[in-house]
Amino acid sequence: ATAALLYIGWRLLLKGGDAATAAEPEERDSIAASTLARSTRIDLVSRRMANGAMGEFRSRFVGAGGSEFAESRPYQPGDDVRSIDHKTSGKRGETFVKRYEEPRKTPLIILADISKANRFRARGQDKHEAIQDLGAVLSLAGAGSSVPVGLILVSDRVELVIPPKGGRNHALSIMEAILRTEPSGPGTDLRPGLDMAAQLLARSGGMVAVVSDFLANVDYSSSLSELAGMRDVYVRPIRVTDPAELAPIGSVAQMQLADF
Repeated sequence: ATAALLYIGWRLLLKGGDAATAAEPEERDSIAASTLARSTRIDLVSRRMANGAMGEFRSRFVGAGGSEFAESRPYQPGDDVRSIDHKTSGKRGETFVKRYEEPRKTPLIILADISKANRFRARGQDKHEAIQDLGAVLSLAGAGSSVPVGLILVSDRVELVIPPKGGRNHALSIMEAILRTEPSGPGTDLRPGLDMAAQLLARSGGMVAVVSDFLANVDYSSSLSELAGMRDVYVRPIRVTDPAELAPIGSVAQMQLADF
């Protein structure tokens, strides 16, 4: 639900209208002007998300000398004597040591569906461009929140993988990859991308934003469930649709059918 609200808010900020629609092609004076305006809007919205809704995705690991006190626990052989909690030890009558937690950034993986089927356009912006823009916004917003961001581009195969890393320059390289990469695979299958995300987050955990129309002839539910079931891994599906795909057939066109 949070991801869906972020997407709706992003569309409203980006175009000033319905999240499922886009500006008409004739509103753009030229390709160069359109590209510049698009980049400017992406940067503006990403900064707003970084300052508000994006937040920080955090995990924690425990170790002596960390920055935040977590608790006191009974002393075990091998513990650093410098971590002895003298106050608690005196009250309990046995030796206790302090345990600390050090904040650690949790990576965000953007899994973007760039399959050729997303070139569908009833009017205005097609789904492929919407997925590109949303992926770019998420990458820059992550960088603005000091979150390491990675990228997986998928069609019916993994087209490109960029491991998570922090910094605005890295986010810009992700943005460029999203906008420039063309699919080599002819179909749509999210499973290879979901499996790759599981590999990248096997040790660190993190969040995966899956940006797609989720329309495919293959069943990817098991791969999605396996990824979501991993320890410290949170999956946020973000569905991009075109109004014409959701409308009843009768509201789009009239057809005459005959039974021979």
